[in-house]
Amino acid sequence: LLISASVYFLFSWRSTLKTKDGVLKLRLSLIFLGLAVFHHHTSILIFPAYLYFIYLNKKDYFKKKIQLLYLAAFFLLGFLPYIYIPFAAFRKTPINWDYAVNLHNFLRLLFRLDYGTFTSSTFLTNATLKNRLIESVHYFFFLKADFGYLGLFLIFLGLVYLFVKDKTLFYFIVLVELFTGPFFLFYAVF
Repeated sequence: LLISASVYFLFSWRSTLKTKDGVLKLRLSLIFLGLAVFHHHTSILIFPAYLYFIYLNKKDYFKKKIQLLYLAAFFLLGFLPYIYIPFAAFRKTPINWDYAVNLHNFLRLLFRLDYGTFTSSTFLTNATLKNRLIESVHYFFFLKADFGYLGLFLIFLGLVYLFVKDKTLFYFIVLVELFTGPFFLFYAVF
């Protein structure tokens, strides 16, 4: 839901680039993206697609450092719900993951060190390059199993249509798919 809201506002921003309303939509997109990333860290995998999309639609944001700081600040607003965690920990609530009453415990919770968003399971950390590549290739077998040949053909037709009509949107979708699909499986090695 958070990613969907973020993408909705991102695409709405693009359609209203020249207006003041457009700036608000980009800011809302980044706030929702920040909420998504801080809710589930794998959402960070769509960053390259966002950067690409924003860059192609508004290159001058990347020329001024103040603009980049504004964009980063709105993204970091998604972090605000985490402020509640130390307060809840000090109250000694019955369910209190990592007891985040100090910076060390708070960072353990934030980076999910106990349950592995940024670290693979111990039996997976020694995965070879060959295993990682095989895992990435299996992604395409999963797509075939999930969508069938007809579904894959329709996806292909949709991508061709997007490539002809809107290359920016086409590359955005391809980047999201690559980073959340084969790249993620290469990293995670399930």
